[in-house]
Amino acid sequence: LRAYDRDGWDEEALDLRQRRFAHRPSLATFFEVLEPAPRAGADAATLRAAMWQALIQNELDHLAKIQATPWGRGADGPDVSVRLAILLREGRLDDALALVGLPRRASDDLLEALAAALPSTHDSAAAGLLQRVFAWRMPQAKSPYTDVLRLIQTTVRRMPKDEAARWLAQLRAEHRAKRNFIPGLPTP
Repeated sequence: LRAYDRDGWDEEALDLRQRRFAHRPSLATFFEVLEPAPRAGADAATLRAAMWQALIQNELDHLAKIQATPWGRGADGPDVSVRLAILLREGRLDDALALVGLPRRASDDLLEALAAALPSTHDSAAAGLLQRVFAWRMPQAKSPYTDVLRLIQTTVRRMPKDEAARWLAQLRAEHRAKRNFIPGLPTP
């Protein structure tokens, strides 16, 4: 690939990049195809649309594979992490927010990044995303619960005061057995 790039064999390099994307779709391989596409005479918009459809099909195929297993029968939505990462990199926050609506799943780090990137006009949506991240991380959390307590503080800042108070009361009741967790909760 480097030799093709060096020698100006742009069409051949694009073909290799497209095969790499088809084999392992990711944020990196997506942009490795798009960025040099104009040098090879390819229409970037058409190429992007085709790769986007390939990502959707890949998500659906992966979900069908998971649902076919005994432990995956409860999986109810595809994992849209790659598409979410692409939208975040492109700064398309409204599209990213629409993409991650339930029952779709995504990496908790990406959901947290999306919530952090949303402006204050989207505080309610950001708080909902952060609560999803908390629900994923809390079962694996260990004392001193630093990460989840930081996440709770961030979530509470994006919520109306009365809603935050209700959520914190629910957390206190639900996790009262976790001695080191309760004292770290913020006050409403």
